[in-house]
Amino acid sequence: MGYIEIFRIDNEGAGWIDLSQATDKELLDLEIGLFQEGAI
Repeated sequence: MGYIEIFRIDNEGAGWIDLSQATDKELLDLEIGLFQEGAI
């Protein structure tokens, strides 16, 4: 089974993080983006 990562850019730098470490805002942004693309 695979896992999902997102790319985060913030004051501490940039890089890939596991989805379980995403903030509530990042999760909401991801959900809105998927909805707008018709993926959900």
